[in-house]
Amino acid sequence: MRWLACVAARAAPDGYTLMLPTSSHVLNKFLYTRLGYDVAKDFVPITMITRIPSLMVVPPSSPARSVAEFVALAKARPGKLNYGSGGFGSLAHLSAEAFRLATGIDYVHVPYKGAPDIVLGLIGNQIDVGFPTMPTPFRPAQQGQLRALAVSSARRARAMPEVPTLRETLSDGFALDAWLALAAPAGTPAEMVARLFAPLAEAAKDTAFRDLLTNDGSEIVLNTPADFAAVLHDEIATGQSLVKRLGVKLD
Repeated sequence: MRWLACVAARAAPDGYTLMLPTSSHVLNKFLYTRLGYDVAKDFVPITMITRIPSLMVVPPSSPARSVAEFVALAKARPGKLNYGSGGFGSLAHLSAEAFRLATGIDYVHVPYKGAPDIVLGLIGNQIDVGFPTMPTPFRPAQQGQLRALAVSSARRARAMPEVPTLRETLSDGFALDAWLALAAPAGTPAEMVARLFAPLAEAAKDTAFRDLLTNDGSEIVLNTPADFAAVLHDEIATGQSLVKRLGVKLD
């Protein structure tokens, strides 16, 4: 993913080569000393397509039925519980470490290759909790294969309105979403950016298109280039603060 971003950053700014940046591209700016691209300087924002909350989930056999109960369980058994992630520096890893910081619990990191492995580890009772992005645990949680305790978004997810946010449940709660966006190489003319955004703005009015983007628990955004630029500025500041507080480095 890093080398693809480098290739896209160096492409001709003619509107024919585009990039689908994610929240990881922002976090990588602070996780790596030498990244090879700068998501703020090397790309022109077009739109944020979706926000994708993480879901704090436990196996159905877990005695914890709420965030408070999980924290109490972890504090009663320091160092005995574990959590799964998609590897060091993944959003699931950073979310779990932010949860550790917010609650003062002590649990063990079990790195997997991605969200599907986290879900399988939870269903198989190999790990005690995970924070995978919602599309992967969404159906298993609906079907009772997992128990959802909280979402990482600032507001409750439309797809699971009964599940509280981490900000609701923790005194030092936090919000940390994944997102998917569209961008062009720096130097792409404003009129070309407007032409690229226009069909997406029109598609956003179509119910079938919106359903396609949100049927896995994602939240549709499709904001204007100017609005996405402002959001990206905030995301960079938040990412820098988070990585600094957690002290995570990948090189």
